[in-house]
Amino acid sequence: MDQVKKSCRRSAWLLVGALLCPFAMESVYLFFSRWWIWPRDYAGLGVSLLVGTLFVIALPITPRKRVLCLLIYVPAVAAYAYGVAFIAVVFPPYAPPA
Repeated sequence: MDQVKKSCRRSAWLLVGALLCPFAMESVYLFFSRWWIWPRDYAGLGVSLLVGTLFVIALPITPRKRVLCLLIYVPAVAAYAYGVAFIAVVFPPYAPPA
């Protein structure tokens, strides 16, 4: 029974890591680079997605479920990050008032 609790706890932490690490890494990268520069920032997005997929791969689930999770996870995180970038480009924080 204790082993099951440890496995559930580990799975929960891996899921939290898979959800938060890509955004944390991308936020730290953007903080240090100060603004969104398209070619270089796609590389940063790719690295942050790679870290998130490593968390998903480490989940104790069957390979079929792991592939299904990755097929959902990668496009969802990429679409969210692209949406955040789009908002940052459309509404820049340093734009002069009209």
